[in-house]
Amino acid sequence: MKSSYAYILAAFLGYFIAHTIKYFSQPKSKRTWRLWLTNGGFPSGHTAVVTALTAALFVHEGVSTLFAVAGVFSLIVIQDAVSLRRSVGEQGTALNRLMNKVLPDTKTPYVAIGHTVKEVVAGVVLGIVIGVIVALFITK
Repeated sequence: MKSSYAYILAAFLGYFIAHTIKYFSQPKSKRTWRLWLTNGGFPSGHTAVVTALTAALFVHEGVSTLFAVAGVFSLIVIQDAVSLRRSVGEQGTALNRLMNKVLPDTKTPYVAIGHTVKEVVAGVVLGIVIGVIVALFITK
């Protein structure tokens, strides 16, 4: 298999496995396809995707220009997942509470809470494991 396909496979598996873990870690009464596709929760799917890609690149190519680009991209996504998205989620929750007080009959919008540091670290670990496995066993 060409290495570029392995990189795509690593990123896809990062997303798929992270969201599958999220899905099955919920009680059966809360398991819906919508839950499987939502953001937030344990582990961070965004983080697993970018770290799997970056790890596969590193194992296959070593320190290269492409690895550096992926690494910077990963750091931006990870920082966004743990800080900005968390903050926006907390603000959305506060706005929903305010809407419920002011307009009690109005349906409030869905709020993606973002990630805790623990959720992001789990996504990083999961992504590294997936990326290394894909790079070692799939690439030539």
